[in-house]
Amino acid sequence: MNDWIGILPHDDNSRRGWHFHGADLRGPLEGAALDAALEGLASEAILMADAAGAPSETVPANLLPDQLLHSPGGLVLPPMEQASPAARIRAERLLLIGFMALNPNWDGVVCLPGEVTTWASLSAGEVIFLQQSVTGRLAAALGAVEMPDTAALDTTLSRPERLATDLRAAELSGQPGAAMGHLLGAELAAARGLWLGQQLAVIGTGTLARAYAAALKAQGAPVTEAAPEAMAQQGFLALAQKFGLPG
Repeated sequence: MNDWIGILPHDDNSRRGWHFHGADLRGPLEGAALDAALEGLASEAILMADAAGAPSETVPANLLPDQLLHSPGGLVLPPMEQASPAARIRAERLLLIGFMALNPNWDGVVCLPGEVTTWASLSAGEVIFLQQSVTGRLAAALGAVEMPDTAALDTTLSRPERLATDLRAAELSGQPGAAMGHLLGAELAAARGLWLGQQLAVIGTGTLARAYAAALKAQGAPVTEAAPEAMAQQGFLALAQKFGLPG
């Protein structure tokens, strides 16, 4: 049995790792503990969910790659890119792989909220379409990372062209929940063709992820919620099984 480490980067430039012995999880690793564990470890025993400059695969494509990329720092999961509308996922691919490993034969749309939110349409083990937004970034800039006001959500879902005006009204009235509702209403309107009538999953933690899940549920959509770290672990194991890392 081989020891190997999976590494997932975060938006704040930190890294989180998991130490595996074959297919057995030995524990999480961060900071100095992660750096120490990587010392002396062969690059073939390091699996990274992202690396700067890695070439992309073009969507539509199989969610599980045909091969991993080789870099001095370890093996790299290729990012995925779409030309129109322009979209690119990096470590998000690992979370999708983990979700599908736990939910085989699942077809539907997965939402991954964040500073950049990704909507990924999955079918027959493929990523067939991507759509991204900066709703999370806008909400943070407006101080509106709150649970959404349902009335505001419905208003902008029906009339997304009034978004800028409605956001100003929410700002003046000191209602961050209304601002969040307006932002999510506009996004759900733009993504309606993706999520309406589909199986849905939201992968995320914290207020922003809960806000997306609540917004979708308010439209009567059934939503499965999943934690990113659990999906990352399962994603690493699925890749390791395919490419022989458990050995």
